Amino acid sequence: MHLSKEDIIWWSTHDSESIQKKYNISKATYGRTKRKYSIANPRKIGSGAPRKYEDKICPECSTPHRNSVYCSRECMNQSEYFKEKLSTIDRSYMQTEEYRKTLMKTVPQPIKSTQEKFIDLLKKYMNNIRM
Repeated sequence: MHLSKEDIIWWSTHDSESIQKKYNISKATYGRTKRKYSIANPRKIGSGAPRKYEDKICPECSTPHRNSVYCSRECMNQSEYFKEKLSTIDRSYMQTEEYRKTLMKTVPQPIKSTQEKFIDLLKKYMNNIRM
């Protein structure tokens, strides 16, 4: 199916049903032709999902915002509730040996070259022959 420039403009401004009726084509042919000419139909206004957020009020400065609780880090650090929450956190796990091991950086082994790998294989082979 061949489309002129005017047809391509018309296709981009109309929906699939009207295009299929005008040209008497199937849904598959419609899709293939759109892909061939890279035609993108614009989304209709309001066709997207409804917004799920609501403006919240910051407990410190009483400004509306869309963050979780506080509008900014500054307000969060001023909050007495937040300061108390931080001071009562149990940090006893930090004194354990397992936690200390997680903080230690592991040094990766140096990468061997192909020649070094070959030499190691030869040594293993020679050791196995002697046994």
